[in-house]
Amino acid sequence: MKRFDVAVVGGGPAGCAAAAAAARLGRTVVLFSSASAEPGIGEGAAPGTAQLIAEIFGDEAKAFTPDAHLRCPSIVSAWGQPEPSVVEHMLNPLGDAWNLDRERFDADLRSGAERLGVDLRSDARLTEARRDAAGWTIAFALPEGGTHSLSARVIVDASGRGARVARRRGARKYHLDRLVALWTVWAAGERDRSASMYIEAVRRGWWYSVLLPRQRRMVVHLTDADLLPADPRERADLAESARRLELIGPALSDVRQVLDRPNVCSARSAWLDRFGGTAWLCAGDAACTFDPLSGRGIVAALLTGRTAGLAADGLLAGSAGEAAVNEHHDALGAMLADALIERKDVYRAEARWPDAEFWSRRHSLTEGTSETQALPEVAEVHAD
Repeated sequence: MKRFDVAVVGGGPAGCAAAAAAARLGRTVVLFSSASAEPGIGEGAAPGTAQLIAEIFGDEAKAFTPDAHLRCPSIVSAWGQPEPSVVEHMLNPLGDAWNLDRERFDADLRSGAERLGVDLRSDARLTEARRDAAGWTIAFALPEGGTHSLSARVIVDASGRGARVARRRGARKYHLDRLVALWTVWAAGERDRSASMYIEAVRRGWWYSVLLPRQRRMVVHLTDADLLPADPRERADLAESARRLELIGPALSDVRQVLDRPNVCSARSAWLDRFGGTAWLCAGDAACTFDPLSGRGIVAALLTGRTAGLAADGLLAGSAGEAAVNEHHDALGAMLADALIERKDVYRAEARWPDAEFWSRRHSLTEGTSETQALPEVAEVHAD
């Protein structure tokens, strides 16, 4: 059985960053990347992303290809008032934001990790992770069939919102809301060249739209799960209604949707009650997820992945293990607290529909309720 210092479950940004950070410290690392992950949103990267990737992977890993993505010059929003306001990224000292070709972005991160010596197991499906005194025994299946096993001393859960490893270790997930995203992709018009992000609040939630590489436009509606129509035909009509939006609609006036039907994925703010334990850590969406309004998704995944990789090295060092886990926990806790404060302030700024269910829920959450307390667990939201 092949042995590794660190096994990372999940080949997204968090998993790749954890693998890269541990590998650059001389640890042997295996990275499991499954092709079965459900599609979702996450095509925007905040200013500073390119620099952060260079810090984590090193320039020699070539983990980011700027020419494969679009530079996002600004955020244009109709929020709190019908008249749009603009935030220019050119004034940001961290530089450009990005509209990503997400498939290419993740593939480049995995390739960057491989160049650092990480053993990449593509399309591997984890079937079991069992721990004893000697460490972890990990069983996985490959598309061609058969079950294989390897061992690792530390495991990092970067498996996404399901947090499959962490939750099997007893970690509990708390949710602040039931936000979901109804999303589809449109064929951008020939004259659609605006790579700015557009955000538009409406009575039952809010929308955003971004131009993607290869002349595609992502359009997303955010609302609560119980406010989203259950009937697929009504969901399709809702996606089409984006054409009538004041800010986002003009770019969709003479184009069509690329997908057969809109998709739905969870977009809730959520977190685990702990971010690590004996010989395990978690990172990215497995640890905590932020409201899409924050734009933190990619950067948070990279940062938490890096701290998980560093903490894994600390666990392997023995005496420094407890301090390494505590540092990882504190870093994620501070990031979460900051995101929840920002979320409160942003939603409070939209007060045009105080009687609407979506907005009254957010205003009540920000008026007298501690958002950092543990909230009762609610059922997972899945797309039909």
